[in-house]
Amino acid sequence: MKQAARIGFTMRTKVHFAWLGVTLRLEAKERRLELRPTPAGIMTVYLHGSEEIRRESLDLKSNPEELVRNWLAGAAL
Repeated sequence: MKQAARIGFTMRTKVHFAWLGVTLRLEAKERRLELRPTPAGIMTVYLHGSEEIRRESLDLKSNPEELVRNWLAGAAL
């Protein structure tokens, strides 16, 4: 969350956080990133508006800053 707020600030984009049950949602303009727990691990779901763009499993050992930068830069679109 810290990286998302900091990176969003540098891009002049407010990042909103919301817990929806067990899902953590990050929203910035029309982009959303949801972290959904599954029996196999955490699933990262990229959305543009209400359209799901892609989903992938989240490696908890990966760099969170890279995940946020890719999401905010639109690399997932």
